[in-house]
Amino acid sequence: MLNVKDLCVDSKKMKNNRIVDWKPPAFDSLKFNVDGSVVGKPGPAGVGGVLRDFNGKILCLFSYHMGILDSNVAELWAIKIAMDLCLSNPMITGRSISIVSNSKVAVS
Repeated sequence: MLNVKDLCVDSKKMKNNRIVDWKPPAFDSLKFNVDGSVVGKPGPAGVGGVLRDFNGKILCLFSYHMGILDSNVAELWAIKIAMDLCLSNPMITGRSISIVSNSKVAVS
């Protein structure tokens, strides 16, 4: 059985050597930041994403374990899931949305 305490980390023990800077989308627009992660090549993979409005309000979140994948495939899956969520949600459909990934291979 999964214990909630197992999901928490001690932030004092973690290194914070990367600055994360989120920029909001234009007024009345939405931004879906997505990412795929793989341990190994290929290896166990996961994907996730967060959809925010121009005020930074979180509208949707997702995360999935994807099995054994290559990192590029994981990034592509993250983008596809974000697109599917946008197309299936009437509150989102028809709005200006940008999907942002840190994978140059996936977005080019």
